[in-house]
Amino acid sequence: MHSHLAPIHSLVQRENSRSPGCPGFESCSDATEWLTRVSHEETAGAAITRCVVRTGYSAIGVVRLAGLDLPFLPPISYWIGAPFRRRGYGTAAVRLFLQQVEHPGRICAFAAEGNLGSRTILVNTGFSRSGVARHDANGAILRYDFGVHTGV
Repeated sequence: MHSHLAPIHSLVQRENSRSPGCPGFESCSDATEWLTRVSHEETAGAAITRCVVRTGYSAIGVVRLAGLDLPFLPPISYWIGAPFRRRGYGTAAVRLFLQQVEHPGRICAFAAEGNLGSRTILVNTGFSRSGVARHDANGAILRYDFGVHTGV
């Protein structure tokens, strides 16, 4: 498994200039629009976003820390394109993100109770389950914290 993280702004222009598969989006124009929007948030200091790049492919996923300009724990989020899931890319990407990116040290994350893959990524990268954030039509949304002693 050869992959690395790349700054979002370095991929926006490259993705515009080719026609790759864009996992997680309806079309590559949707992916390009999203990449452009988040690069503006990054420039404003409100988010840190990195693309997961697999050797021989364009971006296969994203790891993102948003809400850096808000007065509460910033949430980390991530997605890996369906063809690349269940191969360790999510865990490796979140782990690399936490090691390589300057972040406030205390971070939260949310995962649907039924999303075992996402919950596994969080536990394997040092997050601790801290409770139920809310319930929606699909069930419980669980909260996880990183860098926060939960007393558990």
